[in-house]
Amino acid sequence: MSILRIENVSFCYSPGNSIVEDIDWDIEAGSFQCLLGRSGCGKTTLLKLVAGLLAPKSGAAYLQTRLIDAPRADVSFVFQTPTLLAWSSVVDNVLLPISLHRTLRDDDQDAARYLLESLRIGAYAERFPRALSGGQQSRVAIARALITQPEVMLIDEPFAALDAITREELQADFSLLCQDRGTTVLFVTHDISEAVYLADDVAIMEGGRLHHTLPISLARLRCDMARTSTHCV
Repeated sequence: MSILRIENVSFCYSPGNSIVEDIDWDIEAGSFQCLLGRSGCGKTTLLKLVAGLLAPKSGAAYLQTRLIDAPRADVSFVFQTPTLLAWSSVVDNVLLPISLHRTLRDDDQDAARYLLESLRIGAYAERFPRALSGGQQSRVAIARALITQPEVMLIDEPFAALDAITREELQADFSLLCQDRGTTVLFVTHDISEAVYLADDVAIMEGGRLHHTLPISLARLRCDMARTSTHCV
């Protein structure tokens, strides 16, 4: 069943200078989709259009049958940089999306700490962002995006600046969390190996257009050997 529908979406900052052009895409509930392309091909712009952070010049995006014309609580966004509040503790950063809308409850605290434990940073819950490494900050940003139990997560290359070992650990942890929670993911990357490891399908973008989509034939629960072996299919 399609949960995210993109219909004829186009966007430009000035006439004759299209950034995104005539995008049609149906994304199934619970799937993990990667959008792969060179820097500057329109990937991040498309993500912002789907998030309601930009308004398309034509076309529209829908969450099921609901028009996306502004940011929504059931669609979360993880930016390229963690964008954590320096004056708030790790657990308070995770709880920020909830605290902006209502009073926090004990079960919110429990949910936040569970996510931090699942992402291997439970011991850092009371620390401040300045005391964390880049990889740890990225884990906090992911926990913050998951705390509202969104229907769709939009992810914009959050692991690109990390070292290879940390990046692979985060890929595995994030993939498992999303699978366990049934979260639909649209993940932007320019890293081919990352796209193949994470995705059910990889969509190729170039010059603002989707050229084709490639299904990935690996088993959904990826093993570490899937990165280098042909035996994890």
